[in-house]
Amino acid sequence: MPIMDSGSLQVSGQWFHEGCDDTGVGGVGCAGPITTSQSPMEDVDLILRQGETSWTLGTADAAGHGEHYAIGWEVRLPEDVAPGPAVLSAAGAEVSVQVGG
Repeated sequence: MPIMDSGSLQVSGQWFHEGCDDTGVGGVGCAGPITTSQSPMEDVDLILRQGETSWTLGTADAAGHGEHYAIGWEVRLPEDVAPGPAVLSAAGAEVSVQVGG
């Protein structure tokens, strides 16, 4: 996924919650009914990693179940990010990106 190396960047994702039994062991997992054990994640860092360097681009809280535990970050890339491959990550989810692409 190409991203520009300057200006602002909108990053979003869904299903940032805690308390899910998605393995199906002993229950129906995430596809089942809402349980009181599922709660939106708080203070989720969006991290850009390029080589041995990483930057925390922003921190946000997830919305509730009705909004699919969505999070959105509006960020600016650091000036010292180089054109080329990088990885965006948040709470264990990762996506490869191409800076300046």
